[in-house]
Amino acid sequence: MTLEISNGPKLNLLEREAVEYTISPKFWRAEGWKEEANGRVVKDFGDGRTRTVFKPGFVSAIRTILKHQ
Repeated sequence: MTLEISNGPKLNLLEREAVEYTISPKFWRAEGWKEEANGRVVKDFGDGRTRTVFKPGFVSAIRTILKHQ
């Protein structure tokens, strides 16, 4: 299933920068986060232990939103 977003509200520059920051490598490094193949974002505690920060699909959803802005 695909959800198409068309002619929705546009982000202003400040909003766009804030959303882009949520998926920036700089922010993730500072938080100890990493992206998994399914778009889920996890905090990596080492030794294979992780905690989900954002559910699967989060990263691809944000990239899709930004692409259509």
